[in-house]
Formats: sequence, C-alpha cells, structure tokens
Amino acid sequence: MFNFYISACDLPAAKLAADVRLYAGRGWLALVREATAIIGDSEIMAIREDAGALRIELTPSTPEQRSALHEIEERSLRICEICGERGKLRYEGMNNGRRAGWHRTRCERHVNTRTSSVVPPILDQIANTCSGLFIHAPAATAQVIADALRAAGKPVAVLIESDKMETAIYQVAIQLKISELHTLPATLEQASTKLGKPIYLVVERAERFERSEITYALKSARDSLNSSEFFGLRIVFVGTDFTALRRMARLSSAAFFGADVLDSSPEERSVFDLAEREQMRRDGLRIALSHRSSTQERRVALLDLATVLRLDREVPFGTAAHLSTEEIRGLVPVIVREGRIPYVRDADIPEPWARRFGIASIGSTRVLAGAYVHDWENFLRLWDEEHVRLIDALENLEDV
Repeated sequence: MFNFYISACDLPAAKLAADVRLYAGRGWLALVREATAIIGDSEIMAIREDAGALRIELTPSTPEQRSALHEIEERSLRICEICGERGKLRYEGMNNGRRAGWHRTRCERHVNTRTSSVVPPILDQIANTCSGLFIHAPAATAQVIADALRAAGKPVAVLIESDKMETAIYQVAIQLKISELHTLPATLEQASTKLGKPIYLVVERAERFERSEITYALKSARDSLNSSEFFGLRIVFVGTDFTALRRMARLSSAAFFGADVLDSSPEERSVFDLAEREQMRRDGLRIALSHRSSTQERRVALLDLATVLRLDREVPFGTAAHLSTEEIRGLVPVIVREGRIPYVRDADIPEPWARRFGIASIGSTRVLAGAYVHDWENFLRLWDEEHVRLIDALENLEDV
C-alpha cells in the first residue's frame, strides 16, 4: 500500500548480495523472477528502475546473461511498474527536443503513483522506536497496522490475547515461519538470525497483557534483539484502554517503563485504514457543506478533506479506487426479483466504493445481501454533487 518496492522476501531463491539495492516496483516481480531463473550463480547487486525501465545488475555477468536481461528490461517498458498490467513509458514533457522530467512506466490507473509513497506517521514512528510503542486506537487498528507493515515488506507477527507463554511462542513461530524454542526471546532471536532484518511484533488488545509474564519476556527479547548481535525488534502495543496503556509505560515497575504512548488521531489512521479515511471524509463533508457550521469549523473540515483527497491520490485503497461513479454504476449489477424492490449486493461493490457506500448509508433500510438500488443510486448522485461543491470550496479555502 505504501511502499511498492520488490523486497528480498519476494525472491527467496535469488542469490542477492548482502548490500543489494532493491528499488523496483512490485509490478515487475514476474519479470524479476523470470530473470533470476537465468542468472545462475551470479550475485545480484541491484534490481532497480532506471529511466522508467527495469535494470538488473550482476557480478560477474556473461554476454549471454546480459543479452537475456536486456530483453527482459525492454519488456518492462510495456508493463506497469506498480500493478503489472499493460503500461507505457511516460514523462513530464520535452526539453530541447528530449524527454524530460519524471520517467516511469505506468498504466492509466497508476500514472501518478510512486513506488515509494507516503510513509504513514504511525508506521514511521514504529520503525524508529526501539524501546516499544503503545498506541491508543480502535480495536481493529492492530491488524490494520500489521497489514500495512507487511505491505511494506516487513517481517510481522501479531500477538493476540493469550494466557499461556506456550501459545505466545507458537503464534510468533508460525507467523515468522520458524521452529518453536523453549522461550519467547530465544524464538525471536532465532527469527532475527534467519531473517537478517528488524522484526515487527504487534500486540493486539495490549491492556490484556498488563500483568502477564509475556510482557516481561517481550522486554527481554527487545533488549536482546536490539543489541549489535541481532537485527532489531520493534514492538507495538495497540489497545483501547488508554489508562491501562499509560500504566504499562509509566509505572516504574512496568516492563516497558519509559516507552512512548501515542493517542492516535483519525488523520494518522486514515493513511492506512480505509474505514477511518471514509469516516473522516463523511464527517468533513457534513461540516464543510453545512450552512450551520462556523467559519472556523468549516476551515478545519476543509483542511481535513484536503488531506483525504491527497491520500486518495497518493495511497489509493482497493481495486476500484481509480473508477468514476459512472464506471462503478456500470460495474455493479442490479438484482431484480419478482415481487421485490431491486437491490445491489454488497459483495458486488469493489473497494473503496463498498466502504464509502456503507458509511454514507448508515441507518438506511437494507436487505440481507445488500442495499436497495434507490439508496445506491442516491449515494452515487450525491457523491458527485458533494465533491463538485467540495472542490469549489477548496479552491476558495483562503476565503473561507
């Protein structure tokens, strides 16, 4: 979602140099895997994008290898670097008769998508916090954070509520694909040695671990893996009980005494949480387009909505993020049954439109499988109307 680069995890059979540079988009992964099959014993020094094309650098390399790689690299100029669909080389314009500006091979949907996009503030803070981080957020946030970290190519394990150390060890081992050892620190040390990179451990419903021996085992693992002998451990405790989280980080007897406690904002969560982003959009539209809102309330709402629109461009969610309301209307079938009001099925609406519609239509009467077609049509019509008004308001933001 945020980092579209190919990672070493995507190439388990490849012979990668210890300092290999991986700066090519995941849309080219099939080409890269095809290339690794013909490389043989040569070591890969870099897999990168250069002037819009895939480049694979070897040491040593033979004329036959270079010729085969050149053919694959030429094909990359017809494949979107982001998604792997048909694409073409694009650039910003001409300068003295030569192509100028940002060169990239993209499909129509990903024309403006960069391989390294916005780094969500929370994820950035997690990556740079060695002592542990407590995040106060809604219940589903732990899994959302874990998914975002995995999408960025990070090795992740999620620890859910558990009363037994054996269960915690099993959960970590199965997710990091290692064998279980006798202690949690030993299991994580084994994973660190195998993976050779920082491990991210997300603790779900963290308040349930407040008095658990597992928390002290995690502290021991943190101290060990963040030494020079291993490759790092980032532990994120996510919970809904802010008071309990503060105790776990503020009491001098607590295992993670002194760790940071973050009360995450909707804006921070909206970067990687579709539901949060759509709720932020809906709340902002309600305030910004209401004549009852004060000037200051409208200004704050418009600034939030400007953030949402920027995230829509830079960090799109779902397979249908690029589609217009007219395209979505044509894509979603209307179900007609004799004697019943026509409806659309939830399962037929692709993301992010399913979540957008769901949040916008809270309180509407529904059928078991979906929503009445008149509510669906109403939503699509109002979406266009609201966003025309929104764009006008944003253009005049300084005058609001």
